[in-house]
This record gives sequence, structure tokens and C-alpha cells, in this order.
Amino acid sequence: MVKFRSPAWIAASLACALVCLGGQARAGGRIYRYTRPDGTLVITNVPQGKDRSATFTSSVGAARTLEKRPLDRRTRDQKKQARDYKPDLNAYDEWIEEAALRYRVPFPLVKAVIATESYFNPLAVSHAGAEGLMQLMPGTAAEMGVEDSFDAYQNIMGGSRYLREMANKFNGDMILLLAAYNAGHAQVTRAGHRVPNIEETREYVRRVLTFYIRFKNERLRQDPDAPNAPPADPQTIQRVLMAHPGWDGR
Repeated sequence: MVKFRSPAWIAASLACALVCLGGQARAGGRIYRYTRPDGTLVITNVPQGKDRSATFTSSVGAARTLEKRPLDRRTRDQKKQARDYKPDLNAYDEWIEEAALRYRVPFPLVKAVIATESYFNPLAVSHAGAEGLMQLMPGTAAEMGVEDSFDAYQNIMGGSRYLREMANKFNGDMILLLAAYNAGHAQVTRAGHRVPNIEETREYVRRVLTFYIRFKNERLRQDPDAPNAPPADPQTIQRVLMAHPGWDGR
């Protein structure tokens, strides 16, 4: 049984419970894009015969870089709504709670990933083509059973399922699963189960941990018997990361 492990210092300070996770992790690395004869777009990590055209590297999060500019699948109205969106940090708490219970991932972690990826904008699209609240690539969304990444409920469920799969793959290690969510789990594996030396990924991990502590503190404050919690400041985050064996100390 794989256990979900938040960083040791956070776990001790916040009295985080271990959350059991299971499931099969998604393959990462180079991704291939094809158009079937019926016009269906297929995005996969498995090359189809000799056709290796329209590839892009990595697979999830801000570190993804396309060799070809991705198609923005939003309608004109959706693009306008995305530009005009005013974030509501608590708008999706009920669905986040449901996903956290279903996939046994901590509520503050799911919310922290959403805050970092899209800042609660359900119509966000990244330069690499990642979509929605948890910035799912089309291929990842399909693997997680998401039919419409701009549907907030589906996106939260799919992203949370993917977090669980990364936790399972990296033995519940929060730092490594966040690095994998951003850079692709193949990058973390190639780095020897360490955070890849990609500054964008390292900054991503810092940002998610900052939000994680913030949202964890908010929940603790609702319990008068909860222990004192650390602040979500850069010094605290650096202490957490420096204590992790997969962080190189920078």
C-alpha cells in the first residue's frame, strides 16, 4: 500500500495524516500527436509506426514546451470570459473536497495545485496548450477520463486522479510528485528520483508548497484544538526543500 507523504517538516508541524494512495502512474517523456482518417486528434506517448511528426516534449504543467504552437480550443466567448475572470479562491471547495476524498489526496494540495496552475480560472490555457483549473494537457485529460477540460468539475476530478497516480509512482513523496506534475514523471525518473534541475519546475514546487501551507493553515484555524502552524514564507519553504534528499540545495 502506497502512502502519501508530505515533506517531513510540514508533516510534523501541521500534524498531517498519511493518506493512502493507489493506482497506475501515467507514462511520460516524448508525446506524439496524430490525426486519424476520421479527423480525430490523438495525443499519446506511444509512437505510431514511422510517423513521429508533430511531437512535443514533457507532458504536464508549466515546463511543457511544444515544438508546434498548440491549438487553443476555446470559443471566442470562452476566451473573453477567461480574460475577464475574477478569481474566487473558495468557489470550488466543495468539488475539491469530493475529489480529495475520492482519490485520497489532501484537500490543501489539490487546492494549491489549482492556485498555482490557473489561479482558479476554469478557462485558462497555457502557452503549451494545458487547459482548465489544473492545466491538463489534452492527452493527460483523456487518460484521466476528462471529456471537457474547461468543465471545472471534470478538470478537478481528472487532475486529482493524476496527482494520486504521481503519488503512487513516487511512493507518496509530495516534492517529487509535484515535480512530476510539472515536468513530467519521466524527467523525475531520469534525474534519479530527484527534482530535475529545471528552474521553472523548482519554482513551481516552491509556489505549490507555499499555497499548500497557506490552505492547510486555513483549515487548521477552523479547529481550536489544532497545533500552531508555520507561516507560508520563503524561509519556511526553503527549510522544507533543503531537508528533502531530492533537492540539490540551490
